[in-house]
Amino acid sequence: MLLSDGIEIPVYVAHRYISNHTKNTVEEILREGHTQIYLIPMYPHFSWTTTGSSLEQFSNQLKQTHLASRSASTYPK
Repeated sequence: MLLSDGIEIPVYVAHRYISNHTKNTVEEILREGHTQIYLIPMYPHFSWTTTGSSLEQFSNQLKQTHLASRSASTYPK
């Protein structure tokens, strides 16, 4: 929908179980000059051991940057 309106939004993947993958993804986002990101966990449900810990890991990487972030906090029923 956004692309058909002429709005292109890049998508990045940060896999928490691959060493330095989140860190490398944040560095790539910064290199490309982005100032805001929206985190969308791809887990099918919320659980602190999956979604929560992934968001926490990404947030810890962002503390060292100027990036503003928001994340999806609810899941459809």
